Amino acid sequence: TAPASNGGAAITTYTATSSPGGFTGSCTGPSACTITVNSLTNGTAYTFTVTATNSAGTGSASSASTAVTPKAAQTITFNNPGSQ
Repeated sequence: TAPASNGGAAITTYTATSSPGGFTGSCTGPSACTITVNSLTNGTAYTFTVTATNSAGTGSASSASTAVTPKAAQTITFNNPGSQ
């Protein structure tokens, strides 16, 4: 959720940071956006905090999110039965 006040200057970047690992992802712009954080390990529980940056600097981190655990990508095998 975007902060209630931006201190008078538009937000230029949102950054999400994982714990553990400190992996980050960011997006630009003053409006809501989607952030992708790469390099996470499947089966490891992570929480995330978000900071907002504008011309005045970077604000305090949000409260940590609820923990999420990435799963391995699923593989689907299709066996073509041939023509009938």
